[in-house]
Amino acid sequence: MFSACSGAGSDGGRSSDNTFRYNLGTSARWHIVSTVQDALLTRYAYRMNREVNTAEDVRMETSWKDVTTFADEQAAGHIDARIRLFINARPRNRASGNANTFSARMEAEYEARLVVGGNWMPVSITAEREAYLREIADYLENEFKAGVM
Repeated sequence: MFSACSGAGSDGGRSSDNTFRYNLGTSARWHIVSTVQDALLTRYAYRMNREVNTAEDVRMETSWKDVTTFADEQAAGHIDARIRLFINARPRNRASGNANTFSARMEAEYEARLVVGGNWMPVSITAEREAYLREIADYLENEFKAGVM
């Protein structure tokens, strides 16, 4: 069984077997929202299911996306696979009453079908799937770093 680990700046927590967690760093709220929308919609072909964008909270959730199974997923018996992404951002410092910089975090949930026509089930993220999710997280993290003012 594989487990996804948290990214840079991690609090040391472990992800559950079917959830990948990654700290994306900090950026301005508007930059986080526009970067996530552009990257997830255009670059990675996810669709947004829900968005909350307030001065105190940014929450973005994609719809489930069916993905092609990797070789290690097929070897583990995964017939079909799907992913749902969550981006959450909170003000880094509320003390001044003006939250300019937000800390962002990505979570990805992974499910698979183990038999044709079977129910979707939370299953362990494989090494190849973790690399795919890390690619998305790394892209977002680098874009946030480039946009810090």
